[in-house]
Amino acid sequence: MDGMVKAFTQVYSAGGMDLFVRQRDVTDQAFSVMNEQVGRQIAALPGVQSIGGMITGIQSSEEIPYLLVMGQDLQGPVMAHFKIVEGRGLVGNRELILGRPAADAIKAHVGSVVRLGEASYRVVGLFETGTSWEESIGVISLRDAQTLYGKPHQVTYYTVKVREPQQAKAIAAQIEASFPDLTVSLTSELAESLPNFQQMDVLRWAIGALVIIVGGIGMMNTLFMSVFERTREIGTLRALGWRKSRVLAMVLEESLAISLIGAVVGVALSVVISALLRQIPMFGGMLVIVFSAGLLIRALTIAIGLGAVGGLYPAWRAANLQPVEALRYE
Repeated sequence: MDGMVKAFTQVYSAGGMDLFVRQRDVTDQAFSVMNEQVGRQIAALPGVQSIGGMITGIQSSEEIPYLLVMGQDLQGPVMAHFKIVEGRGLVGNRELILGRPAADAIKAHVGSVVRLGEASYRVVGLFETGTSWEESIGVISLRDAQTLYGKPHQVTYYTVKVREPQQAKAIAAQIEASFPDLTVSLTSELAESLPNFQQMDVLRWAIGALVIIVGGIGMMNTLFMSVFERTREIGTLRALGWRKSRVLAMVLEESLAISLIGAVVGVALSVVISALLRQIPMFGGMLVIVFSAGLLIRALTIAIGLGAVGGLYPAWRAANLQPVEALRYE
């Protein structure tokens, strides 16, 4: 999730764009539809330096199992973001540029002809952007995308560059006041404002809560079994003079050790599995996986917290075993 937010922000703030404009109240940003006339009116507002429209969609065929294709305004500032490393950039219609990973995945090269929908496009260049997700897509002209996706004179989003960055919020408010059916976000805060990411964030917390509950129950069951299997041992320790607090600390320390080892193993496995997922053609290139210090600390904190909570009752039960009863236990 952190990786997707980072990649998405990088893509839509490309070219120094400050604002992101889409249709208001759509359940998915891909369903956003705006007329090009709106873009011309926004471009005429004071403080707006430039504006660029775009359309995105998925293309698939027998030759291409999955390819995200983005239509860009060829005169827009975002086009400079796609650094051509082989061939040339887009100059007209029925032309296509690909990120190198995308080209490798569909076995295309400069000069190849790729069929998208009912039309054929010639690959004129390969690009790099420094973002793996973005390098797994194809880019065509906005006019071609409007034809390909059946949206004549329409765009999905607009990205806006303002003359004075400190005026970005004021211009965003002005656009929303002038066009009530549109919503405007700062590109730096874009991911948090989109319905898709909000839904994924809710899902992330729901899955996280489920994992914590299941993990806590699993830890508690493990320690219960440990206490039951060592009832006689605990009884012997109590008979030898161990205080309740010492028995309690012993079981809790075991719980914390198990949870910490589990967390370290889990993080290591996640790194390995992430590396394997990134090897999947097309899909893997679109994964942006971030292992930040904050994320790792959060994972370790949750694991240790689960160990403490899950081990608390078994530790209390062990500490309160009567030595005589524990020694008789079979």
